[in-house]
Amino acid sequence: MEVDERSVVDALLEIDGAVPAGLLDRVHSGGRRRILRRRVYAALGVVVVGAVAIPVVFALRGGDSALEPAQRVYPGLFAPPPSPGSQCNEGTGAGLSSVAHPDLLLLPPVGQDATALVRPVRWNCADPHVALTALKTDGAAVTAGLVVEGPNAPTPEEVGRSGSGADHLSVHGQPATGFPFATTDVTDIYWTEPDGGQWRATVRGMAPVQAADLLNAVRLDATTGTATLPHAQVDGWRVDPTSDSDLPEDGGQMYVDWTDPQGHRVDLTVMHGPDRVDAFAAGAAVGAYRVVGYRGSVELVSIRGHHAVLGTGGTTLLFWQEAPDVEVTLTINHADEAEVRQVAESLVLADPGDPRIHKD
Repeated sequence: MEVDERSVVDALLEIDGAVPAGLLDRVHSGGRRRILRRRVYAALGVVVVGAVAIPVVFALRGGDSALEPAQRVYPGLFAPPPSPGSQCNEGTGAGLSSVAHPDLLLLPPVGQDATALVRPVRWNCADPHVALTALKTDGAAVTAGLVVEGPNAPTPEEVGRSGSGADHLSVHGQPATGFPFATTDVTDIYWTEPDGGQWRATVRGMAPVQAADLLNAVRLDATTGTATLPHAQVDGWRVDPTSDSDLPEDGGQMYVDWTDPQGHRVDLTVMHGPDRVDAFAAGAAVGAYRVVGYRGSVELVSIRGHHAVLGTGGTTLLFWQEAPDVEVTLTINHADEAEVRQVAESLVLADPGDPRIHKD
């Protein structure tokens, strides 16, 4: 049996129970050494196992067989991977780019030891168009979320999802496949409309069958790439007006890690991308968590004067939009909200020549 990164991630998602902190440290340290060795940074993700979130680095590979592209009628749709055996959730990057991306250089204050890696990144396939983002909240807490992508969404195979544990559903009279994430309340649902458009929805806070019922009420317009949820406001949904912002095919990203004054490991990812804070809160794979998303409990808060998401669990997380095209993800293991806020507020925009930025 061949064991690849996807099978390891799937196995972690199926674990029910606590994971020793020492194991988390070993997983994290191994991933960081791998980044330094390859001088390539693809993306930082978090796999939630029970109440614990495990940081892992994703540069995923599929099997040996080539993926068959779906037959679709809309031009410029989600392209199949460029090489047999690869997947669309892969990214590559190489070469020092701190000078090229000075807007990404958020670092802890001068005098704080840290290791920073800055890389240009181009993903194997363009991200799908975001047609709709909506949230339900109870105070600051997010109780339900919906993100609809298409008509150029990937198929499950193109992003490395298998049929194991899938739910067979129906959306708009078409067969649909739902992939619930173990020990979480997030489900990804994939389906193809009669006109050939491929769609994906991420739904937080409801069972797969309930999610399919919600999607059956969503109205799609493939020619404009929009989706609407009738009676959304009456039903308690808040629709994000920026949800039609598309993610860039390439750009820059910076990964930084250090130990804060409380002795906790800090991970910071800064990358180019439009405002998708609400989509992140809804459970979608966004920013540094673009492979699996953040699957813990989330609240809408404010940080550094920006709309942000606070995630809690074994890892405390902040995700916010630092600038119109710059998004930031900050995580600290075993920290409380006050600590992660203090670290976020202390960040400063550094000079490209800062010695803490790794040089090839």
